[in-house]
Amino acid sequence: MSEWDMARDDGPILAQIIRFLRPHRHLEFGTWQGYGSKLVLENSQATVWSVNLLEGEHHSDGLPAYAGPLSVTGRAKGLLGKIISRLTNEKQVVQTDAHEQVGSLVHAAGLGNRFNQIFCDSTKWETSAYPDGFFDSILIDGGHQSAVVASDTQKALPLLREGGVIFWHDFCLDQNVRKKFPHVNTVIAGVEAVAEELKKQGISLYWIDPSWLLCGIKGHVPIPTAKS
Repeated sequence: MSEWDMARDDGPILAQIIRFLRPHRHLEFGTWQGYGSKLVLENSQATVWSVNLLEGEHHSDGLPAYAGPLSVTGRAKGLLGKIISRLTNEKQVVQTDAHEQVGSLVHAAGLGNRFNQIFCDSTKWETSAYPDGFFDSILIDGGHQSAVVASDTQKALPLLREGGVIFWHDFCLDQNVRKKFPHVNTVIAGVEAVAEELKKQGISLYWIDPSWLLCGIKGHVPIPTAKS
């Protein structure tokens, strides 16, 4: 489990639950390039709302938390590009959770017509435009700091309908995983910080073993969504 991969290992589990739940409206905290949103869109008829920082996340030293190789699109190509890179010692990388990279997998798949992107700090997101119980399913996979996980959870709970399902990613109780990946512990701590609110909202929690997914069912066993 110490080499767990979201797409390979958690994706099939999440897709199976989404196919069963058949959500009409899905909310996601933390979009990145949109793997989770794309998965929901491909496995249901849902419209997806996602919340992500426009500038992405950064480490304390100012470096981007998520970065990957930059494609030649918009850059000098071929030999000229290699020469420029060698002369300037410029690393050809792009921040993969910022600006046009956010949700790029969804748009590349042609699914943007059911995809609503909200760019803001999730802890400051104003939810008053959405009535209680508006969403059938919610995925929390944004900032992994305990305070952010707790805040995202508190914002999400009233928005989840009775019988709906909420997921937290990067939640794992395997001790080897917790030793190797400190952010797993902060996600767990964030969920624990709102334990009373979870209880008040009637959320039953289930860690899917083996996985990095915690699943919460609101009230009763989930039922197919009403057509609305």
